[in-house]
Amino acid sequence: MEKLFVDVCAKMLSISVMVQQTFESQISELKQKIEAQQRQLNGLSQRVSKVEQFKVDLRKAMDFGKAITAM
Repeated sequence: MEKLFVDVCAKMLSISVMVQQTFESQISELKQKIEAQQRQLNGLSQRVSKVEQFKVDLRKAMDFGKAITAM
């Protein structure tokens, strides 16, 4: 009976360790995915900023062209 109790406790302990390792690996995997998405978001944000600046520059060029045709 005592041996059975020890076996059951040992198996429960090993299962809890395996589950914890699984959770830890899932957490680290999710952290890696979050970091990758943050890098993508930063890259997209930079591209949007460049497009916005290009838009401002185009508007300035169009306004300059209007002044020339008005003269």
